[in-house]
Amino acid sequence: MLLGEAAVITENYFWCVIILLTTILWIVRNKNIQSMVALFFMFIFFVMGVLNIMSTGKKEKLCTEIGDRELPCTVSGKIKEIKTDGLSDTYYIMADSIVSSEFAYKGKIGIVIYTSAGKERKNNPGNTDHIYLDYINGDYICMSGTVSVPDSATNPGTFDQYIYLRNKGYYLCISNGTIESGNHRPYSIEGFLYGIKNRCTKIIDNSFDSESAGIVKAMLVADKSTLDKNIKKLYSENGIAHIMAISGVHVAIIGMTLYGFLRKLRIGRLISGTFSIAIIILYGIMTGMSSSTERAVIMLILSIAAEYFGRKTDAPTSMGFAMIIMVLGNPYVILDAGFQLSFAAITGVTVVAPQLRKLLGVFKRFIKAADEKKKQKHKKIMSLRKMIIKLIDALVVGIASFITTTPVIIYYYYQFPPYSIFINLIVIPLVSLIVGGSILVVLTGLFFTGAAVVMTYPVRLILFGYKHLCIFASGLPDASVLVGHISIGMVFVYYLSVVLIFAILRMIRIGKTEREGPILYLMLAAVLFLTVVYEVYSYDKSLKIVYMDVGQGDGVLLRTSGHGGILIDGGSSSNKRVGEYVMVPVLKYYGVSEVEYAFVSHGDVDHVSGLEYLLNEEQSGVHVVNLVLPEYGDQDALQELKSEAIANNVNIIYMKPGDNITYNHQHAETINIECLYPDEEAGQGVLNTNNLSMILKTTITWDVREADIENLNKSSDSDASLSLLFVGDAGIAAEKRLIELYEKNSLGGISDSIACDILKVGHHGSRNSSGSDFLKRVSAMYGIISCGKDNRYGHPHAETLERLKMADTKYMTTKEHGAIILSIERGDWSLSGYID
Repeated sequence: MLLGEAAVITENYFWCVIILLTTILWIVRNKNIQSMVALFFMFIFFVMGVLNIMSTGKKEKLCTEIGDRELPCTVSGKIKEIKTDGLSDTYYIMADSIVSSEFAYKGKIGIVIYTSAGKERKNNPGNTDHIYLDYINGDYICMSGTVSVPDSATNPGTFDQYIYLRNKGYYLCISNGTIESGNHRPYSIEGFLYGIKNRCTKIIDNSFDSESAGIVKAMLVADKSTLDKNIKKLYSENGIAHIMAISGVHVAIIGMTLYGFLRKLRIGRLISGTFSIAIIILYGIMTGMSSSTERAVIMLILSIAAEYFGRKTDAPTSMGFAMIIMVLGNPYVILDAGFQLSFAAITGVTVVAPQLRKLLGVFKRFIKAADEKKKQKHKKIMSLRKMIIKLIDALVVGIASFITTTPVIIYYYYQFPPYSIFINLIVIPLVSLIVGGSILVVLTGLFFTGAAVVMTYPVRLILFGYKHLCIFASGLPDASVLVGHISIGMVFVYYLSVVLIFAILRMIRIGKTEREGPILYLMLAAVLFLTVVYEVYSYDKSLKIVYMDVGQGDGVLLRTSGHGGILIDGGSSSNKRVGEYVMVPVLKYYGVSEVEYAFVSHGDVDHVSGLEYLLNEEQSGVHVVNLVLPEYGDQDALQELKSEAIANNVNIIYMKPGDNITYNHQHAETINIECLYPDEEAGQGVLNTNNLSMILKTTITWDVREADIENLNKSSDSDASLSLLFVGDAGIAAEKRLIELYEKNSLGGISDSIACDILKVGHHGSRNSSGSDFLKRVSAMYGIISCGKDNRYGHPHAETLERLKMADTKYMTTKEHGAIILSIERGDWSLSGYID
């Protein structure tokens, strides 16, 4: 079923068919009735998967058609979940109907509605009008607003709201929604569970300190609204963020503890099992039934059911059954990072770990044999041996989980914490104490508030230890290894090689003849070698120049070799957190952990706000080495940025016309960045900040021997090079001054021309920039315009676009194409939009 859905969703039929055919050949080779039955059901499930995703795809297409109209409408449905940050409420609704002036739809559709109800409640605490009343899960509600499709990511590595919500089963959204009416259902199960959750969070808030309360609420009731951002970042960077997701540990503690307690009371298996199953299902609903929770709940139900029937559960079968149940409800859940990480982790624990234990069997027997000789004389050795065995076993489980989850972690988060294996050795055994202790605190808090506070100390002590363990690990070398984006093919080959390696090791372990040994070891070496070669070869190491979609602003990344990069501007007036939500994710996507040079054209907020965030390495995680400023620019406008750089020990370099910085890249002979403007005379004049923007010319030159010049996608065939011009917010007055310098041959440096192949169009396409004479002399093949969608300035202006057209310069805008990516490798280059 998963293969059928994966084939349709990813449109990558080749690999899916290869896996299917390989499995079929293996089954047919066995030639027994069980294999034939398995083959039959495999075909049935494959077809079911295709049909299931096709049916869901029709609903998705319909929702896209509705959302693209962006019409005012009224939505009626049942509240599934409400999230609030105090100022705004987000309603997750399973709508029954959507009605507008042009259409009416009846049917179940997941819709997310954003409102400012929280702010209204705060500003009008005494108002009892229905729009200010609190609604809870399970209530039916009618809301109005403009329906639309959730925003998709427009930059590599940034959050994709559309995919995230679609994977959760929600296809439409409404911003600035208004509550029209509602129907409280005080006796609904959802409302009852919401009340329990609310009561639990209040007890936790009253008993714990704020930092611990945020963690405990996340771990116990999946409420992350008050989770400290620094703690969340600290846990994520050290590979222990998984403890804050409701998963198998939490479900097992509640479900199996309750089941065991009822059995000790001599209550029958049927009643004990049924009651325990009901409780864990209700617990899953109360906590939002995330992918990891749903998987854990289903597998625990199977475990309890197996005990009732006197059978033993098989982990792979239980996982397969859980997958089928989950994808039947929502096929897109297979693309959810939580789903993949949950199943990857449980695969490591239940499938890979036993294989590792068998490989370590000889070592264990050696320890046992050595201890047996001394057990009469030294009884303490037996206890020591048991401790060693338990430690080795815990390490094996950690390594197994690391093997199976690391590719998924890198694929979604672009980095991984190498010390997480050892950190989790300490963290995971204590999770049950935190969950169990927190449950006791909540139960005690129902009756004795003071006693509940006292009972928090063991949990707070453990959390204190977690925090300082992570702080210590963060200070170690390479505490977090940034890899950057990897392809699905790289992930698939990795998992395939893991399967082959363990299969070969198993054959080595049970090998019967000496002749097989060398062949198997040769096969093992071949698999390892080919896997490494494929992964290294497939990793994208080409030079990238990314004109980021920062909204109304500017920001360009030059991804160079290794983990280095160069930035030219970086800010936005429409996105107040552009550094955190756009620039850092883009840098991580391309594996950039160090910005060697951050060039700043001028000090306007829409060019520097993101850079200000990056300069603080502690908050951004990015090390900026040099800040490059125009020597004759508006220094007053740059003062705040300079102060931030000095405070964070960032070196400041000043550039004037003729100055250049040369950088070597493995796929280019040289990358030369040269300052053309402003000169001293311009800096002493009356030009405004925009017209004192630093103008940079970047020339990328390849080794002609390695480049096929005849196939170069360039406007000039004189040599194997590509030139880019960055003009900041320079207007026509600055352009005229630059032309004067060019005509007087006063540019200095190595540039003898202002002509270029790709022009970063000035001032977001303003009518007062990109004059006809300037565009004619630049004679660019392409013009890149960075501007925000629906910006209030009307950028790019129609006159500017007409002038670009008259200059025979094709243009692309970030508001239409998203980030515009220039890929360069060995003389070949291509320009494409991220959302094209």
